[in-house]
Amino acid sequence: MIAYMIKKINILGVEYTIAREDMNRRAENAMVEYYNQTITIDSRISDDEFFHLLIHEIMHVIFYMTTSRRLPEAEEEQLVTSAGVGMFNVLIDNPILCSVIVRKRARVHGKKS
Repeated sequence: MIAYMIKKINILGVEYTIAREDMNRRAENAMVEYYNQTITIDSRISDDEFFHLLIHEIMHVIFYMTTSRRLPEAEEEQLVTSAGVGMFNVLIDNPILCSVIVRKRARVHGKKS
């Protein structure tokens, strides 16, 4: 599974560890722990579900890191879900987008892509 290849991810300059574990006893299939920079995703799900959940949790981190205002949990969850589904679909529908951004950034920063 491709999802198991992803062990770490940089989100706005902070490295988060991607952990996979059986979350059978939890109400959710994924969670983020800000204090120890860990995103945990249920190990029993498919690659497609993994990437949906990963983007969802990334949106939580971005929201947490870029806003000082904390929303009620249900409101934040709705916002993060909408943004995450939207971003996932934009990336799927425009596969060249990521490669162009990576190449452009590499040129700007003098790195090979």
